Amino acid sequence: MEHIAPFLLLCLLICCSSPLVGAAEPYPGLESLCDEVFTEQLGSGRFVGAAVSVVKDGRLIFAKGYGFADLEQNIPVNPYHTVFRIGSVTKLFTWTAVMQLVEQGKIGLHDDVNAYLDFTIAPHSQQAPITMWHLMTHTAGFADSSRGMLAAGAVDAQDLGAFLAQRIPAVIYPPGRVTAYSNYGTALAGYILEQVTGKPYEQVIDEQIFQPLQMTKATLQQPPSASGERQVATGYAVRNGKPLPQPSENIRPTSTGGASATVIDMSHFMIAHLQAGRFRAVTLLDEETVHEMHAQQFQNDSRLTGMALGFYQIRVNGRLFLTHAGDTTWFSSQMFLLPSENLGIFVSYNARDTVGARQQFMQAFCARYYPDDSTSAQVPQGGEKTAVTPDVAQIAGSYLSTRRPVTGIEKLRQLIEPFYQPIKVIIGANGLLRTINPSAGPRQVEVWEATASGLYERADGQDLLAFTQDDTGQVFMLRDSQAPRAYQKMSAWERILYNRFWPLLFLLVFAGLFWVARHVPANTTCVRFTHGIAVTGILTLLTLGYFGLCQFTAYLHGGTPISLIILPLLLVLNLLCTLGLAAALLVGGKVGSIWAKLPYLASVLLSYAFHYWAWFWQLYQPL
Repeated sequence: MEHIAPFLLLCLLICCSSPLVGAAEPYPGLESLCDEVFTEQLGSGRFVGAAVSVVKDGRLIFAKGYGFADLEQNIPVNPYHTVFRIGSVTKLFTWTAVMQLVEQGKIGLHDDVNAYLDFTIAPHSQQAPITMWHLMTHTAGFADSSRGMLAAGAVDAQDLGAFLAQRIPAVIYPPGRVTAYSNYGTALAGYILEQVTGKPYEQVIDEQIFQPLQMTKATLQQPPSASGERQVATGYAVRNGKPLPQPSENIRPTSTGGASATVIDMSHFMIAHLQAGRFRAVTLLDEETVHEMHAQQFQNDSRLTGMALGFYQIRVNGRLFLTHAGDTTWFSSQMFLLPSENLGIFVSYNARDTVGARQQFMQAFCARYYPDDSTSAQVPQGGEKTAVTPDVAQIAGSYLSTRRPVTGIEKLRQLIEPFYQPIKVIIGANGLLRTINPSAGPRQVEVWEATASGLYERADGQDLLAFTQDDTGQVFMLRDSQAPRAYQKMSAWERILYNRFWPLLFLLVFAGLFWVARHVPANTTCVRFTHGIAVTGILTLLTLGYFGLCQFTAYLHGGTPISLIILPLLLVLNLLCTLGLAAALLVGGKVGSIWAKLPYLASVLLSYAFHYWAWFWQLYQPL
């Protein structure tokens, strides 16, 4: 019996030191709440597996897996062993490592980034050079681009500097003017880490973050390998209610979204950020650095959420969280930090399009444990930015995301992909406003009501809209739930060019030119040029269609499809035929009366319209 007491005491000490056990449960019924929400979500047939971890006051208080990491092999999700691709949450590792070097005086937040590069980023014509601060707040003004950043197979060993130097995006907004979320900006920061430390990015993150925080399953290997107790989740696409396993996706550069981790790994990272930079005996960052990193740095509008350094703010049920989401093709994750409560939550799914599911969980969590509090909903104002509210009549129209591709044929993604398509704003009666968002899935139409502060509040009370006008007269739409990007109002001419029926209309026009050439009296020269316009125009549109249907993915993976070499050649031939027809009509010859010339004049004008459309969508320089 004398040995039983020490044994019981030892068991008690072990239990009390366990991250899942504490003297008092801060969130009673948390497991039942998670079970209810995640079981319902997985039961919808849209998801296969999920995992969640919750930290509070420096310790892990809950972690659990739901569903399957591998449905075919009947392997359940294990929060300690199952690694998920965490996508852009990887960026938080990048920004944390940057701040470590800022502490050491090796990087200046407000230095020109060119001081750390072996190639040059040309600044916007209206402002000072781009700085690390701009990169971390997503205010560098870069256009979006995904080409070469996602691959179905293994990522090649191309030098990161050469890769970035070849793909410098346009700077479409003056730095510091407006948020425009940028993968390239984070990739640039990852390369600066390499330049300053003299080590590969993967080594920097492993030595400075993973190892000190005991993130033993976390890896930057792509694809992640199952080694030791690490279990790799399979990504799934659900089609017609059936989950289909998908091949590994590899992201380049790694600093933008290449990490994989368990929710337990991520709990260690959250604890370090919430405990003034400390995890157990390790100091990841100084307390002052953590405070600076978490403090609001930039707002598109002083009434809305804004950007911290790397993190961005969101409001959930009146509570102001720091967050970062990560969405790959087949995985999605999100981290939520509430520093005022020492609370951190991390969720991962091995499926895509889980924005609604993540919001549902957080709203359920806050509804139970943090009832709506109007005082906590107040957003601190950062900086001296003054918003000018446009007249109500100026608000209606269509708005493009500040995060959008503008160069090469990738610009066409604005026309065909819901994520980039314009959002329509319609002013209704009684102060109501409607937005139609193609990327919002089933909830495309949202209704907003004007408030006394000049904002618009969504019908469910969970989001706000603001409209501002800059000193150039440009109108922007800003969402409280989307601090890392804004929406710029389109001109009337842009709205015309964004009509997706133009290619079909031009195809019909070129087909009609055959009829013109055969049935309207003219000389042989006019007939030949008209046939040339029709044939090359039809071939151009068919080549464009073939690229979109069969070769677009290869292009985004960094390839050079043959269709994009043929496309500008066909356009040039079409233009030469158009110029030839115009010259034939000007010279006159035996074309006939003015009435005989009119159909050919119309053909020339229609062809010029086609070339203007092709120029606008970058078809002359598709690569």
